[in-house]
Amino acid sequence: LHELKRREAIRDFAHNADVVSNELLDPASLDGSQMGKCYQAYNEMLERFHSLTFGQIIAKAVEELEKPATLARVRAPLKHLIVDEYQDINPAQERLIELLAADPVHLCVVGDDDQAIYQWRGSDVSNILSFVKRYKNVKTVKLEINRRSRPRIIETANDFSKSIPNRLPKAMKEERAGGGPEIVCWKAETEEAET
Repeated sequence: LHELKRREAIRDFAHNADVVSNELLDPASLDGSQMGKCYQAYNEMLERFHSLTFGQIIAKAVEELEKPATLARVRAPLKHLIVDEYQDINPAQERLIELLAADPVHLCVVGDDDQAIYQWRGSDVSNILSFVKRYKNVKTVKLEINRRSRPRIIETANDFSKSIPNRLPKAMKEERAGGGPEIVCWKAETEEAET
């Protein structure tokens, strides 16, 4: 039981440490707290091993690109910036995109707000929902034809998607013919039985 609690505490700390980077929070705001002490020790350990987390890589890139000379040097050769899975970006990633994609760089994002599943790790679906308001000269291309799934699956997915609040208007259309059982309801009695 003690080992389990320790693992849970480590997991919770790692999640909170990621929030600092993903939200571009000032670590000084943690000063004087237990989290602040642990976060400082954590960063000192990472520095000793010359390591950064993924979130820290993004945060450090933003920090450097906010220096005008660095930004000018990095953006000079850029013509196009393509971002996939845009619905899953967090505030630090959005800031990085904003810095890199200023005029004259052409920005192309690909995403589906109905597939935003990473809010638990800091993604903010409002980035894709408000994209056309925040960027100028936006052209939207809807990819609504589903070539993979059968009609009943697409119908069910469209019905379910309508329950998602504040979504962009869209509906998948099928290309494949129907046939056979397309949806089967199944329930496992235990977690182990799911595998």
